[in-house]
Amino acid sequence: MGAEDRERSPAPKADRAIQTRRAIVVIGTILLAGASVWLLRDPEDLRSLKAWAVLFTMGAIFAGWAADRLKLHTWSQVTTGLLVVVAVVSFAIGSGSGAHKLIVKERINSWNAFHYVLGTKFFGEVGYHDFYNAAALADADADNVFSRFDTVRDLESYEHIPVAEAIERAEEAGVRERFSDERWEEFKGDQLKLQEYRGKKRWSGPLNDLGFHPSPAWLVVHQPLLNVVDIQRGKTLEILCGSDLLLILLTIAALWWGFGLRTAAISTIWLHIYFGNDGLLVGGYFHYDWLFWTVLAAALYRKGYTAAAGAVLAYPAMMRGYPGLLALGPGIVLARDLLTKRAVARRQLAFVVALALSCGLFFGLGSATRHGPTAWMEWKEKISQHASIHPTGRQRLGLKFVCAHDFEKYGKKLAKRHRGPTLEKNHGTVVKLQIGLGLLFLLAMLRRRDENGMILSLGLILIAMVLSRYYFSIWLLMFCMVPTDRFKIGNLLISLGFMGLLLSYYFTDTTVIHQYHVYNVWVLSFFALLAAVYLIKDGVELLVKYRAR
Repeated sequence: MGAEDRERSPAPKADRAIQTRRAIVVIGTILLAGASVWLLRDPEDLRSLKAWAVLFTMGAIFAGWAADRLKLHTWSQVTTGLLVVVAVVSFAIGSGSGAHKLIVKERINSWNAFHYVLGTKFFGEVGYHDFYNAAALADADADNVFSRFDTVRDLESYEHIPVAEAIERAEEAGVRERFSDERWEEFKGDQLKLQEYRGKKRWSGPLNDLGFHPSPAWLVVHQPLLNVVDIQRGKTLEILCGSDLLLILLTIAALWWGFGLRTAAISTIWLHIYFGNDGLLVGGYFHYDWLFWTVLAAALYRKGYTAAAGAVLAYPAMMRGYPGLLALGPGIVLARDLLTKRAVARRQLAFVVALALSCGLFFGLGSATRHGPTAWMEWKEKISQHASIHPTGRQRLGLKFVCAHDFEKYGKKLAKRHRGPTLEKNHGTVVKLQIGLGLLFLLAMLRRRDENGMILSLGLILIAMVLSRYYFSIWLLMFCMVPTDRFKIGNLLISLGFMGLLLSYYFTDTTVIHQYHVYNVWVLSFFALLAAVYLIKDGVELLVKYRAR
């Protein structure tokens, strides 16, 4: 065999190997797509439609990853295109359809608007504790809709009290006297306007919610706007409550800019298929502003604009609190370098300084309310009280929510009245788990200098707090861990695993076990495993480096 033949002989084998790999990718994608279509055997079943979208997305994620690994650029572009199509369909599902999309009929999310429009505008008169009492008193002085309900939530004790008692408490507290005659008429008129967007029989839900508790910074930012516009005029309220649609579109744009089109498509699919957002993504008053600013901060950090990222993250941190935990990633790296190297990296330093200065600015703004700096103490007391009762709710996510359930004693369908005593009984276990898992995550962040350190802190939010389900829309950042090195199989498993968790929710038999309990356990396990893998990886790298010396 000549030299030329020897050079050419390996080519057919290589071509056959490439063709075989291509066939595996194509066949695998077709099988997964076929399984997805089988799920959609009942087009009117939204649950099946969402499960189909999740499964198809998982197939496309795998196909795109394989195409990138095999350098099949055309296939890579095709899978990205498919994901964009599914993202558009998912956006339509999440924004305007489904059994729970009350906003389609009512044009706004009246539950949200009642709290964040009315509660914000008249906070100076009703504060954190007298909002529902004032609403009951105003209703008795106007349309008398609330009298048909049994109870209203007392926002000081968090107990349910009769509507008549709420009116009495408002009168005893002199709530009416806090309003000028003009403001009282405006309060009643605004409340009547809101009632147009929700059936009269359905106002019991908002009146028995856990109340209004945004930070003083929120009040200073939004009160000027709400006290200038007239929500009783025309479609002004609908325009204000159209803010969420714009914010979601801006969130998608930030994802695209920061992490690429494919990641933006996958994150968009997850956001709109995620059960925690049912009926909430459109029609609220700046309901998802915190999500946009958090995603923008992560995108800026990845692009290298760390000072801007810190300044941007200050908004959701001071408005909602928990997004501030994303600062732990860069903060831990900064502290580690300072202790071990007696020097700091400019990226982390710029981020932390900008965040601190911006948070100080928002603190100053929040101190400009009529209560001054003590407004923050009032909010802290309110939010602490809220956090103590929140884990006993029905649709929550967080470690404490899991520990509020005792299925062996109370059965599969756990009654709400048992959750408080169960959580109190399990207090020691909760503290131990929080310390253990918290240390696991903090150690895993030590060597993460990129945005992955920020994203890992999402697990800490789950460990430290119990939040309403829609706040965990922030988990879409999990798919943003991939672009750091999308060719590694570990990143593929992160994307498939996290999307698979959502699929498991839709397959949980609700007649057998509490869906939210199962999902909480799975997500906690996923984050703990992820942190453990990072720690093992770091340990191996340090060991190799030590032996090389």
